[in-house]
Amino acid sequence: MANSRDITPEYMQSRYEADTLGSLGIVIPEVKKFVEGELSVNADLTNLWKYVANLNAFSIEIPNIDKRKVTPKNISAVCIYGSTLYRHFPTQFARTRKTWFGLRKGVVETARTERKKPRDLDLMILTKEKVGEELFCAGRERIVETSGKKYGEYGDYTVKENLKLHLTYRSEEQFLRTFQVGDALSNAVVRYGLPLVGEGNFERIISGISPLQRMPLHEISWYDSGRLSGTIVEIDKKTIQQTMQNQSNQVNISQVETPFVDPWKVQIPRIDKDG
Repeated sequence: MANSRDITPEYMQSRYEADTLGSLGIVIPEVKKFVEGELSVNADLTNLWKYVANLNAFSIEIPNIDKRKVTPKNISAVCIYGSTLYRHFPTQFARTRKTWFGLRKGVVETARTERKKPRDLDLMILTKEKVGEELFCAGRERIVETSGKKYGEYGDYTVKENLKLHLTYRSEEQFLRTFQVGDALSNAVVRYGLPLVGEGNFERIISGISPLQRMPLHEISWYDSGRLSGTIVEIDKKTIQQTMQNQSNQVNISQVETPFVDPWKVQIPRIDKDG
């Protein structure tokens, strides 16, 4: 097993150049529309890193992004957040119904809802120098695949689909500034984002936030058997409870709330070339 703190941008680039990157896997339980109750997400790390850290390979210009500055040397950390970190999106809501029959005997029912299937894989790339403030979405084919079981006329069958890749680039200064004014994306990364690359840099960047209301519910395990692959799993409940206890005496600092902007309504040309 590889140490997550060793997965730096420089290390990822060296593995990319050596063509020894594998995949990133997540199993999301209780996903709507799947009989088996879970959805497997698998991302190709080779192509994922190419899109994240090597935009200068593309021959076309990208609106609001200086692709010349999107290089491994300028990247501090890459964090995953959003609905693929499923523990932050609970499936159950409180509603109990009692149905009474004769002799005052009844049945107690608890309503339960399944998770919706994630629309995309959300990544925030933190850079040393400013790259651009706008959202950049690319690599929607063959990079992130999902797999789940559905029930049909002839029984259960596997359904495979592509999951969109949602990338947001922010410099370290932009990231902290937008967090302080209540930006929804930066807030999500600070509160529960999981650093895939540059864990030490990410800890340095957020170390000045006080109080640090952080509650990650997932962790990543890296394995290297010739190809580097990662699996995202839930954190042990005892660890979560200890973190909650450590933060229970901290005072929340109110932040200005700003409306969330749907990234898929931002008009950005689609990139079809593989680079």
